[in-house]
Amino acid sequence: MQSAVEFLHVKNRLSIIHLGGIAAFVAFFFLLLLLGTQTDVETLPAQMTILVMAAITALSYLSVIVSSKNISSIPLFAFFLLSAATSILIWQTGVLQSPFIILYIILIIITSQLYDYKYGLLQTVTALLGFVFVYSATTFRLLPFLPLVPDSNAYFLYQPPVIVFVYGMLYAILFTFTVLSSSSARVVLFRPSQKNELDTTYQERIINSMPLPVMVLDADMTPLGSNPAAAAVFPVKTARPSLDKHLSLSKSKLKNLCDDLAASRKTKDMEWKEDTGDVVAFTLSVHLQEGKTKSANTYILFLEPKK
Repeated sequence: MQSAVEFLHVKNRLSIIHLGGIAAFVAFFFLLLLLGTQTDVETLPAQMTILVMAAITALSYLSVIVSSKNISSIPLFAFFLLSAATSILIWQTGVLQSPFIILYIILIIITSQLYDYKYGLLQTVTALLGFVFVYSATTFRLLPFLPLVPDSNAYFLYQPPVIVFVYGMLYAILFTFTVLSSSSARVVLFRPSQKNELDTTYQERIINSMPLPVMVLDADMTPLGSNPAAAAVFPVKTARPSLDKHLSLSKSKLKNLCDDLAASRKTKDMEWKEDTGDVVAFTLSVHLQEGKTKSANTYILFLEPKK
């Protein structure tokens, strides 16, 4: 189960992606409409596909805004539907001529960074299979060639097998690199780098290099992550981490203590009980990072070991 902070973060990113996607689809619809009215190019099939893609995105967006505790799997499923629809759109806009091939890359980035690498790799396979199918079907005249450029013909699709193989390898390398690379989308989107940890941004790298142990808790007093200094001295190794046994405090008492220290800006001497039974004395200070709601508040704990 996601914490309130994680949930709101993911929900906000998904909302931005969906609204941006709907706006882009509407813009492309009118661009193709203009192209169809000003030239002899047949754009109606592509326009209808884009409308379907906009509808899929809108329905997925509804599932995001109505969710109250956990993000449903509907957006993830919608991204795979959009990938399949992208293959149809590419066929309807000239295959290799199509400017919509970039949608594959966008969907792979979103899926791998917002969810998990395994879904990004699955998106890669879906994109490759879709592209190979429409390319082969058009080349062997199982599907009609629908050019996007006026006075174009299907001759350029008929290439030697070596050229087709090179095309396939280039796309495979590009898609795989998109999944595995540390994209700048990591800062814009959200994907836990490890279970129960918030993703690392440039600013957080500064915290990670600090010698002072820092730990972040959500409003339920559940650890969201810690810097290396804290992980070394105050490790939390359970699947769903809790500080109850380490601090010998219930969540309610720990929350009251954190609220008091954050409000008074005072410190408190405490003891951390390790799994081995050893005890580490430290001085605790707390900073409250307020969210839009109390459930979205986060507590930044500074744990300075005593020498």
